[in-house]
Amino acid sequence: MLNIAELRKLDQKALQAELAKARRDWLGVKLSAKMGQDKKSHLIKSNKRYIAQILTLMNQLTKVSNAK
Repeated sequence: MLNIAELRKLDQKALQAELAKARRDWLGVKLSAKMGQDKKSHLIKSNKRYIAQILTLMNQLTKVSNAK
């Protein structure tokens, strides 16, 4: 996972790729927690937060590009 400063340096396509990767990771963690294989349930919350950060940055980039 990238931190917020690193995410801000990415362009729209790179953010979309990072979002797809984050969603795959979140799904894997969620499914393994549901099946009882993994005891790291805190990763579900942190992955959801990471996805929200990416979506927020994507929305900000969209608003900036529309304002121009």
